[in-house]
Amino acid sequence: MKSSKVGSPQVASPLAKPQQLQNQVEHADAAGALEDAIFASAFYEPTSVLDPHLSSSPAASDPLLLLDVPVFPHSCWDVDPPLSSSPSSDDWDSVTWFLGGGGGGGGDRDDPALPPSSYKPFHQFLDNHALVSSQATSVLPPFPFSDAFSQVTMDLDKGPCSFDPAAQVLPSAPPTDGSTFDDVHLIQLIRAAQAVEANDLPHASAILARLNQPLATPIGRPVQRVACYFREALQSLLNAHGQQRHTAAEALLSPLDIVHKITAYRDLSDISPVPQFASFTANQAILEALDGSRSVHLIDFDIGLGGQWSSFMHEVAERCHAARASPPSIRMTAVVAEESLETRLSGENLRDFARGLGLEFSIKFLQVGSPGVSALEAIPLRTCDSVAISFSPASLRLFGDTLETVARFLRFIRRVSPRVVVFVDTEPSCRTPPSTYSGLPPAQQQQQPQQSFRRGFTAGLEHYTALLASLDAAAPAIGYGDDQVWRIERLLIRPRVLASVVAALSLGGSPPWKQLFEAAAMKPVPFSEFTESQAEWLTGRAHVNGFKVARRDWSMVLSWQGKDLAATSVWRC
Repeated sequence: MKSSKVGSPQVASPLAKPQQLQNQVEHADAAGALEDAIFASAFYEPTSVLDPHLSSSPAASDPLLLLDVPVFPHSCWDVDPPLSSSPSSDDWDSVTWFLGGGGGGGGDRDDPALPPSSYKPFHQFLDNHALVSSQATSVLPPFPFSDAFSQVTMDLDKGPCSFDPAAQVLPSAPPTDGSTFDDVHLIQLIRAAQAVEANDLPHASAILARLNQPLATPIGRPVQRVACYFREALQSLLNAHGQQRHTAAEALLSPLDIVHKITAYRDLSDISPVPQFASFTANQAILEALDGSRSVHLIDFDIGLGGQWSSFMHEVAERCHAARASPPSIRMTAVVAEESLETRLSGENLRDFARGLGLEFSIKFLQVGSPGVSALEAIPLRTCDSVAISFSPASLRLFGDTLETVARFLRFIRRVSPRVVVFVDTEPSCRTPPSTYSGLPPAQQQQQPQQSFRRGFTAGLEHYTALLASLDAAAPAIGYGDDQVWRIERLLIRPRVLASVVAALSLGGSPPWKQLFEAAAMKPVPFSEFTESQAEWLTGRAHVNGFKVARRDWSMVLSWQGKDLAATSVWRC
């Protein structure tokens, strides 16, 4: 049954929600406490919080999953990615679903209760077709790497970084599992980041050379796999040394790459509540802010595959149908690094989807290119439009990864004077500073700057380790295995790690976004009780216990085992 926010019975504005407030919110008790405040991010491909296909029964998870994750074979990590040269039937099922088609083995995903339309809401594309429902619940053990991180980072500051040339001798053979990885390698990796921050590049190169074998392939426990990606990111920084500007841009994707990426998004949304949480909280904030608007202009700086907006349009159409009101016109500007097959696919899907819902919709892609923030002046603005802006930390990488470009970007937002600004953070910056794993004795923590590359690097290690650990715990609950988790890591998480490390070096760590927004005279907007209750309801339907939603510092934060995975905040100029 569909849920909604409470409103006046006599109001029938185009975006007003019909009064069918869900009285019973089901969710399982989440284990772990919320601590420090992050994807989108490109991670947040949508699913409606009200989707009847979502499972409400957390499945039992194996407590040993966090320590004994399956080992991926060496062959999976050759120089050429081992993605299939031709898509599987499941891959094509995902693509046809994404494009609004039916069939293809996805019969279980069909929803006869949808509004009259030849196109399915995008969240249907992300629904499970093979959920394993179980009434058993589980309480996961204490987060496995918390103590390790604390000890590792404390050890870092017991003395100055030292380098022993004799220690460069590499192991004679590459490891076949995670047994050769230990805390020493984690210490060395963070020392390499410290050397990069100090511009001691020869020292950093020597440390990374010693890590080539133990971190050659992303295998073993989540912390080891994440360490492998971060070692690769540091190495890419060193390889790019001397260039005019580091770049975090991803290579253009081939049609086959896009097929695999769509499937990875589906897998992520099946396994984890992070995409649904980010999409729902952002959409609900925009819907509430634009209630009553006749002409809507959405400006998105991180559109990805566009799934969030198909879910948004589905909700708009449903509300207007229930209120017997004509829907508003929706105009979208998607700011991208460059136009590609992926952006064209997103645009066509959104146009077709809106047409099937009977909505007046148009979308334009604005290519940033070399002008950077100056390119935003080309966005057509009309006084009759109610403007909503959505962006993420990844959005700012379009403009150059410097505090000056961040300031210029925020000044642009103020000039636009939107009705609402939504910031979706699924990266390590969603954590609440100061970090609890700064690596310094308590007496020295106040003497250190809050922002540094090493601190941001270490926060990233812990953040993505938490994300992978949550995936490892939840995947078996729906019958998923190594292949699905590996695809998510390779196609979604690895590119984010590489880009975020480059950005952290340019920005000197994870910027304190809240302080930057407040310095730009932006005002935080509290979330409604409805948004919070429905976010909790959605999270309670996760496949394993351990996820929890809470309000903190004007943000709605999703955590797992006390580690923050995503945070959404709403602002007004």
